[in-house]
Amino acid sequence: MQTDPASCDYVIVSGAQRKEERWDMKDNEQILTTEHSEKEKLETDPMFKLEHGSQDRGKLQRALPSLSHIQEKQEAWRDDFQLNSALRRKFRDEKKVIKEESERDGALLSKACLSIPLVKETEDDKRLASLLTLHSADCESLKSVSPEPP
Repeated sequence: MQTDPASCDYVIVSGAQRKEERWDMKDNEQILTTEHSEKEKLETDPMFKLEHGSQDRGKLQRALPSLSHIQEKQEAWRDDFQLNSALRRKFRDEKKVIKEESERDGALLSKACLSIPLVKETEDDKRLASLLTLHSADCESLKSVSPEPP
């Protein structure tokens, strides 16, 4: 087999036979043909391009109902693998966070010997706890600075 760039084809040298399955591009209703002369005219001649552009739009309008029908059929057989995998990844991450919170809460309950269910911590709880911590630290520092009464 050898390539023939001049005719955009393969040349069979020896040991093979060509299986002829050639077709006319116009029979297939291809929009852009690969004929070099027609390609050059489309690129250089504005009137030729305008004429063929309107023909192409006409072909599109005729093919639009069948294309939309094909898209509807494909939508019915759509593979939701990407959506499913993203959703499962999100659930795995949420499950991991819930497990970490449950382990942290369990450690706190066992450390404090509590048998009550804990509620979720909010930002207000965190802020209030930090203020209490700061307040108690300030009180202790004041006690260490102030002299003992006699």
